[in-house]
Amino acid sequence: MKTGTKVLFFFCYIIPLFSHGQFQHYSYQRELLGVADMWHKLTLPDDIYDKVKPALSDLRIIAIPASGDTTEVPYILKSDAGHTIEKDVEFSIVNKSQHGRDFYITLALHSVIRINQIMLDIENDNFDWRIDLGGSQDQKQWFVIANDYRILSIKNTETNYSFTKVDFPDSEYAFYRIRFKEIDTPAFKSARLKLREVEDGRLVGRLVKSFKIHEEKETEKTVIDLNLIHNVPVSEIKIQVSDEIDYYRPISIEYLRDSFETEKGWRYNYQSLFAGTLSSFEKASFRFPVAMAKTYRISIRNSDNNPLHISDVEASGYNYDLFMRFADRGKYFFLYGNEDAYRPDYDLRHFEENIPETIMSVTLGEERKIIPILLPDKEPLFMNQYWLWIIISVVGVVLVFFTIRMMKSN
Repeated sequence: MKTGTKVLFFFCYIIPLFSHGQFQHYSYQRELLGVADMWHKLTLPDDIYDKVKPALSDLRIIAIPASGDTTEVPYILKSDAGHTIEKDVEFSIVNKSQHGRDFYITLALHSVIRINQIMLDIENDNFDWRIDLGGSQDQKQWFVIANDYRILSIKNTETNYSFTKVDFPDSEYAFYRIRFKEIDTPAFKSARLKLREVEDGRLVGRLVKSFKIHEEKETEKTVIDLNLIHNVPVSEIKIQVSDEIDYYRPISIEYLRDSFETEKGWRYNYQSLFAGTLSSFEKASFRFPVAMAKTYRISIRNSDNNPLHISDVEASGYNYDLFMRFADRGKYFFLYGNEDAYRPDYDLRHFEENIPETIMSVTLGEERKIIPILLPDKEPLFMNQYWLWIIISVVGVVLVFFTIRMMKSN
């Protein structure tokens, strides 16, 4: 084999090693299947979350085109979570009146716009009332919006709970009238009229491995330990109570942050996620900022009441999608599992509006463990970036020299 040919083979062998060096600290790779267009979407599967950083900063897509030059594929990471818009509506109280044992309050909007919620501020403690809500354009003809709607307040040494939010279908009237049924002059302080628009995301049920319920008689609590199969994002927990009685119990939700072994056994550190009230007047569905964990602890304080019968516990969360922009044809691989990786900063994030509305999804191939390159204890010369470039430059010069020489000889 001629010297020039030998140099060419050496050059083609060593460059891919340098280009792959920045990815050698990733633990797993899976091939992207179905790449055919410039834009594609990848929904992260549940088993990925067990092997990535909680911040999802160690996700990389690399492209290996026919030329063999490894490059990164830029992406934008987005959650499926929706958003809620709340807009306060201005109004005035134009009438307060008593008729028999019924008390009426009339509210006049400054401009006729759509609303769907009224928050009542009532100074009374410990009440359980029924109200009617009507709407009118001229205060002559009234239409029923909500009938026999229940509001209540419970305040004692154990509980401080109120439910005075009136939800109703979208309505657009100039006047709204609240009728407090069989109430002698309630201590009505104020109200908030709102338009609440919810663009809900795609909540996905998480696979539950087990949930165990035990009663702590000393603390008068029902404790539920919920264990999921994967370490997935969770934003909501639902509790199914089979009792058909009225109840209102303080509730807290925590997730297992970490654990460690001591001489006295394992210690578990839990981080608080939510604190509120489990009530028969509202849905037993609790939302909180996204948590990435397998184990959750739910505590229900019963005080002197009998424990509630919990029939089921569910966990849900929003998926994460990668929106990727491809350039060259070739093979593409999804890399993950690197504790030292930082969140990438691609130009793509400044041009999010360019992402098409309709994008084909790609799938992932079989997961493969990446075997790291073993390095000696003493840092070799090639680990220095400047020496690498010097060597590459020298090899390039030598390659050009022999190429010209071969051409002249021909």
